[in-house]
This record gives sequence, C-alpha cells and structure tokens, in this order.
Amino acid sequence: MVRVPWTPRGVLGATEMKRKFRNPIRVNNQTLCQAFQGTTQPPSWRYPICQLGVNNTDPDVGIGFENIDFMVWMKVAALPKFRKLYRILNREVDMFSNGLPKGTYQLIIDYNYPVDMYSGDKSFLISSENWVGPRNLFLPVIYLVVGTFLLLVTILFILIWLKQRLSRVHPT
Repeated sequence: MVRVPWTPRGVLGATEMKRKFRNPIRVNNQTLCQAFQGTTQPPSWRYPICQLGVNNTDPDVGIGFENIDFMVWMKVAALPKFRKLYRILNREVDMFSNGLPKGTYQLIIDYNYPVDMYSGDKSFLISSENWVGPRNLFLPVIYLVVGTFLLLVTILFILIWLKQRLSRVHPT
C-alpha cells in the first residue's frame, strides 16, 4: 500500500496561522498541557487541546491551537453548505507529480465530531482547485443576479431619460 503524500502547507494563509491562532504563553518551562490547565474543552472532544497534532508525523501540522486541522475546523463558514480544505497533494513525489493516479484509496478517519445533534452531515471529497480557489457557485450566481438587475435598472433609466427628452423637444 502506497501512502498518499498530503501536505498542510498552503491550506491556510500565513495571517490566519500567525495572528488568529496562538498557543498560550508558557512560563518557567511549563508544558503546553500545563499552559492549558484550567480551560474547558467541548464535550465531544476525545483529546485535550494540548495533544492535538502530537502524534502527527508531519511537523508542519502543529500542536494545540496552532494545529492546522484545528484552525481549519474553527474557520467560520459563510454559508450553510460549505467545503473546508484538509490537505494539498504534495506533487514533489515522483509518483504523484501529475496528480493523484487512478486507483482505489483507503481513508482512515481517526478523530471525528458528532454532527447529528444539528442535523449535519460530513463527506470527503477529492477535487482539484484552479487559480480562483475551490468550486463555489454562490458568488457567480450573485454576480449574475445583481448584474442583471443593474442592467435592467440602467435600461429603465435610459427609457425614462429618452421619454423626458422627447417630450421637451416635441411638446404636445
């Protein structure tokens, strides 16, 4: 079995990672778990926040509040149906330089959060992104609706202007 080389690099912007999510300041050589002592975690969490990312083999994942998976999970979604980017395929590995080859893959999910309490669902999607980001039809549809509305208003104003202009030129 070949392991797919996913990377967390590029999943979030540098500003989000550096400014929004910081672990507590540790004093007197205290551990991260000691720094989080006295905080409360959500009821369905299996692990304390200080242990998020500890067992991950990729050092770019981070631990605690600086864990990339935690940051993506905490990212607010603008719409009720949304997608959140988990990883990016590392194309520096020869076998994956042209993308993910056709085949059967096994996905192992270790840490999950219940969604039935708010009638939600989860799915896993492998997709490709282009220069404008992931596929999202919300903005193009809104742009078309607003653009069409503005075009109709413009035509209406032109007709009103022409009617007033013609009534001044040819008074009846």
